[in-house]
Amino acid sequence: MHPGKGPLSISLGLFEDGACRSAAENMACDEVLLRRLQMPLLRIYSWRSPAVSLGYFVDWEEGLTESGRELVRRWTGGGLVLHEPDGSAPTYSLLIPRGHPWHSLRPRELYRMVHSRLAKVLEWRRIPAELHLGPEARPGGWCFQEASVYDIVARDHGAKIAGAGQRRTRQGTLLQGNLRARLGEGWAREFAAALDPGWKLVGAGDFPCIDNEVDRCVRDRYGTDAWLRGLRGEALGSTAPGCVAAGPSP
Repeated sequence: MHPGKGPLSISLGLFEDGACRSAAENMACDEVLLRRLQMPLLRIYSWRSPAVSLGYFVDWEEGLTESGRELVRRWTGGGLVLHEPDGSAPTYSLLIPRGHPWHSLRPRELYRMVHSRLAKVLEWRRIPAELHLGPEARPGGWCFQEASVYDIVARDHGAKIAGAGQRRTRQGTLLQGNLRARLGEGWAREFAAALDPGWKLVGAGDFPCIDNEVDRCVRDRYGTDAWLRGLRGEALGSTAPGCVAAGPSP
């Protein structure tokens, strides 16, 4: 079934996005996909060049300390995250359409569910990991300096391994996650299976004309100076009313 048409599909789709996108394009791609989907989607993606992403509420000037990197503001909450094109810091997005059972979970419940299953994947790959149960990290700042509740941390020394931020809209829920571990090939499929044993693989062909929509979203939002500086709402002609940024920092 086409991911964007027909009745709601409970099965998770795995989209290993092979497009080499800019930072702004990656953020726009998630927003465009969330508008289209009628099935949950796990998107695995990479970065064209070194980048730093800012959480929705972070002061844009905090990211200016990282010279030589693309700077982009995320749609989700949390602090600042460094992204590398070499695969040393894998990134993923979980997109959940409105009406799916996962969308009805409270933000913290969803966060715990996703990270508990991701922690299993790390264990399978012999990376001892567990959920951080407290205390809570201070808001803002660099995401991987401190762990928030239900982040994934190393069992032996407590360093943060994985975090995520969320946004809930009238279309559904977006969770953007980051890891600090070299996982090798196949981890995304293990993650998809941990989330949903009935997962299925989808490809770029399942999302016709998405690049045109991504380009337009970059022009209207993620590539604009107003968005980067945190000037939102009418200054941007917001395309997603009713948005709420939530969840611990990525």
